[in-house]
Amino acid sequence: MAGKLSKAIKKVEAKQLDLFAPVEVHAERIEKVKVGIAKNIFVIGAELTKAHDKLAHHGNGVWVRWCEERCGFTRMSANRYMQVHEVFGKTEDRNNLLPTFDDSAMYVLAAPNTPREALDAAIERADAGEKITHKLAKEIVAEFKNTPKTSEEEFIIQQEVDRWTGALETKLSLRVPAHCKFRFVDLLITYLKSIQDDAAHNDNA
Repeated sequence: MAGKLSKAIKKVEAKQLDLFAPVEVHAERIEKVKVGIAKNIFVIGAELTKAHDKLAHHGNGVWVRWCEERCGFTRMSANRYMQVHEVFGKTEDRNNLLPTFDDSAMYVLAAPNTPREALDAAIERADAGEKITHKLAKEIVAEFKNTPKTSEEEFIIQQEVDRWTGALETKLSLRVPAHCKFRFVDLLITYLKSIQDDAAHNDNA
């Protein structure tokens, strides 16, 4: 029974290949365009990074306003381009990897919260000729994210967070007028976000 089923599956697969053959040329053209899109992502990411380096120190949301008003990007979109450039754009064999990575997969793998081990695993699989789709990239990341950190590392991080939040609450109560607290917290969130972005760039350097 198993042998008959296997033969039936092979017949279906052969029939599908015959069906796909006449449109293979379209698939090849699409693949070429997709590689071009990926290259454009690197170019955009590189230019955004240069602009960020020149504008970020001005503060007051200058960088975000420039992205939105001049380039039509939200801060999140701009960060994604910059992250892909930082992670993939400087790779020496980038051009060899481009055909095997979907652009959406690169966004997933270049995200700041992606474990370095997941990125390395994806590049290794791509280097071996495997196509890294958006779905596969998410599966690879999920696999490594499920690996728990050491309890000692988590304990140290939590201790430091508790210390900082305690000090912040005290200063917020004693030094910031009640009517200014919302504005203070809003600015603090923006500042912390910039620190997070810088840390992400440093981690992926």
